[in-house]
Amino acid sequence: MNIMLWIKKSFISINGIAIVLCLCFSSVIFAIGEDQGHDFDVKNSNLDSRDAENDIFHQTLPEAQYYLGLKYYAEKKSPQSQIKARNFFGQSARQDYVPAQYMLAQLYARGQGGKADKQLALEWLLKAAKAGYAPAQHAYAAQFLTSTANQERSKEGIYWLKKAADQGNIGAMRDLGFMYFRGIGVSKDFNQAKQLLEKPASFNNSLANFLLGEIYAQGGYGVTQDKESARKWFQKAYDLGYQPALNKLNALKTKSNYRVASFAMKSNNKSVAYRFNGSTAKAAAKPDAREKAKHKALEHNKIVHQEIKEIQKKPLRKIKLKSFVIPSNNKNFTQL
Repeated sequence: MNIMLWIKKSFISINGIAIVLCLCFSSVIFAIGEDQGHDFDVKNSNLDSRDAENDIFHQTLPEAQYYLGLKYYAEKKSPQSQIKARNFFGQSARQDYVPAQYMLAQLYARGQGGKADKQLALEWLLKAAKAGYAPAQHAYAAQFLTSTANQERSKEGIYWLKKAADQGNIGAMRDLGFMYFRGIGVSKDFNQAKQLLEKPASFNNSLANFLLGEIYAQGGYGVTQDKESARKWFQKAYDLGYQPALNKLNALKTKSNYRVASFAMKSNNKSVAYRFNGSTAKAAAKPDAREKAKHKALEHNKIVHQEIKEIQKKPLRKIKLKSFVIPSNNKNFTQL
């Protein structure tokens, strides 16, 4: 009788352990699955980091350590939480878990959870980049693509940008497209730039839309000039909040108005409709009407030239490379 009771109690205990292990294992699988997307919501997850922290099973897996690091990292207002985040990321990174190496590099770069250490940040970033982690490759490229970079450093940056872009990293594709547009570290190639920028533009990246507008507005280097396409991309960039695109749209509109005015001025044999800033007038085939059209065209010509002078005095935006080369999944990564 006592033996049967002991067996029954043992069976219940074993089942209990099995259930606990299953629950723990399910949590880890959830964490790993979420990590594959690199964009899960750590703030709204149901797993409590403090419960998981006390679970030995979670403490020994690099994926779980990384997940716990993210939980604490989300509590940015708490210095103590940032210390714990760095600790967990460090444990995971030292077991060669690549996303944790990338996150640890960021914390060292910004001095979160402890003292800033740029050298250590670069070491961990390079390790993750060599392991093939696209966000780390993009971020590492940023260290070489500064406004003062020489040709050798630019080539190094381009190498890592290409690595990340080949994996479909949106930020890297945008930045590499910019390099081809400007001819920095690579030969200027508008067609290559266009191909790289189209995907980021489809993801509503305002800068990518703006650069596509510039490519079509200027033309050349493998791309035929197309003002209508330029207007379309500038409009999209402006709709996404990129203010310099408005100046480009106005410039295209002004040039279009000037062409119509010039046509009206040259016409001698028939009535011609032409537009100035939304208003319509007719130049009849009469001397006085032609004189008025000519006068308006010349006045408009003055306005165009004045606008060009103003733009030349105050460039729309002097773009520094640092503003472009920012990791796509973390806009706050520190430029080392």
